[in-house]
Amino acid sequence: MQYTKSSTMNPQLKSLSLFALFSISFVTTASNSVTINTLVKPNSHQLKIIKNDHLLYHANTQWSASDVVLNVSVGHQTQRGKIVINRNSVSAFNELGEPLWQDDRLDNKVCLPELFAEFIRANLTELKKEQSITCVGPVLKAKKLAPFKVTLLSQTPEQLIVNIGPGSFGMWFFMDNIELILNNDATYVLAYKGITPAPSSLSGKMSYLNMTASSKVSYPIAKIENTILW
Repeated sequence: MQYTKSSTMNPQLKSLSLFALFSISFVTTASNSVTINTLVKPNSHQLKIIKNDHLLYHANTQWSASDVVLNVSVGHQTQRGKIVINRNSVSAFNELGEPLWQDDRLDNKVCLPELFAEFIRANLTELKKEQSITCVGPVLKAKKLAPFKVTLLSQTPEQLIVNIGPGSFGMWFFMDNIELILNNDATYVLAYKGITPAPSSLSGKMSYLNMTASSKVSYPIAKIENTILW
């Protein structure tokens, strides 16, 4: 997922249910439902988002000791392609494999929207100590890396509330805030509010599928180790 600012707000997703392995269904009506399936393996993370039986988004992230590759095979035409991350840079390619842009990551942590919850889990000790962490991620419209700010809004013995939003003034033009409620050790997501990686439609102007109210969920967060992302 590469961020562009979404101006279209979808209807409120009112209920949800957990099913299958790492799979959550967000439902508005019987004829208007969105399903998010996540499958985690030792060195990969697969995300599928389906609306009304139509696959809107399919992304597969693979990592090794030397690089991380995010492949988006289904999505809006502006999303489809590949992101390659190594220790020095982040490169974007279209679905034909043609280069789109490249940017130096410097010493920054890289946070992909597909792995926001995993980023929080991996950096939980620092987040609890510092209250906020800045990372960089790919921004489609800007054709470069731009900062995200991950902020611990509140903490109780039962849960954490974390906001992911723009990390600079300029980023306010490109993304909306996302709010995650996690259990205290960040092994489960309990609620989600904000945009998802999926487009609201595969055609027309690009806008993100949006959960406009905090919706209760319960799904596990993968523990990603030995990665150059962060």
